[in-house]
Amino acid sequence: MDWLRRNPAYWGLAMITLLGAFLRFYTIGVKTIWLDEAFSIWVADHSLLSGWSWLIRIDQHPPLYYSLLHFWQIIFGDEQGNVRAFSALCSTLTIPFFYSASRRWIDTRTALIAAFLLAISPIHVRYAQEARMYALLTLGVAIALYFLARLLFDPRQRRARLVLIGLATAEAAVMLTHNTATVFVPLALNGAIGGAQRWKYTQGGASSFPA
Repeated sequence: MDWLRRNPAYWGLAMITLLGAFLRFYTIGVKTIWLDEAFSIWVADHSLLSGWSWLIRIDQHPPLYYSLLHFWQIIFGDEQGNVRAFSALCSTLTIPFFYSASRRWIDTRTALIAAFLLAISPIHVRYAQEARMYALLTLGVAIALYFLARLLFDPRQRRARLVLIGLATAEAAVMLTHNTATVFVPLALNGAIGGAQRWKYTQGGASSFPA
């Protein structure tokens, strides 16, 4: 409990994350399944190899979301609320990763505000309640930004193997989740690196962000 007393912001983050979870799971099974969700469930009901074969023939998106949903449905079933819960969980987990990345770019108070805005974002909540890949996509991006921020702002971790592996794995996961990520994720990460280097230059080469 000592680390909680030394880092009271985590209490705020915990409350924000719980609020985000409530908004994402509340009435998650009320709406009927629509066409794209039905396609997700149908693909995930196949075996992995069969599902991948169908994706190659009739869909433009990579297979990661459908593959994870396949195992999720084996465990929890394919009813609409159960299937959407996978997206709701991914969306909820995005909040702490987004905060952890943000507090390395900006101050802790502003990072908490940013996490709160994400938690109550109507668009983010909406896609958290759809059996599609968008919540998994945002989680992957948040994790990639988290590892990137650790590399940029903590000199002790720039050669840490686990951090490098985490960044590479998160970026690969994002690119295997949505077709547009193949182009936009590398551009975004390189833009973040350029922005960080420019900030360091204007600040005289030193970063004051917490590790």
